[in-house]
Amino acid sequence: MTAIYASPYLRAQQTAQLVREALGFEPEIRTVEWLTPGTDPDKVAEQLVAVSNVLLVSHNPLVGNLLSYLQHGAGYPPEKVGTAGLAELESPELLIGSMTLNSLKHP
Repeated sequence: MTAIYASPYLRAQQTAQLVREALGFEPEIRTVEWLTPGTDPDKVAEQLVAVSNVLLVSHNPLVGNLLSYLQHGAGYPPEKVGTAGLAELESPELLIGSMTLNSLKHP
């Protein structure tokens, strides 16, 4: 993992810090406004074009919408993700609608 990006909201900040400590991840958490619940998934994808292997800590409905958008493209229903869900997406490069959902875990 190269970076942890987190919403500025308190719960996301707390979760990102817990994950950072559990993984022994050295770099600081990058707090970004584009991970708040109402952000358009396309805006998030624009931010991720130049990065790879990152952890995003955010909120629904953005998480469900983003997972669907990255797997299928625009116009698909959101992926069902519960509170504290963890999803792993993979692709050689960020191509909207072509990423693979490797796992989706709920506590």
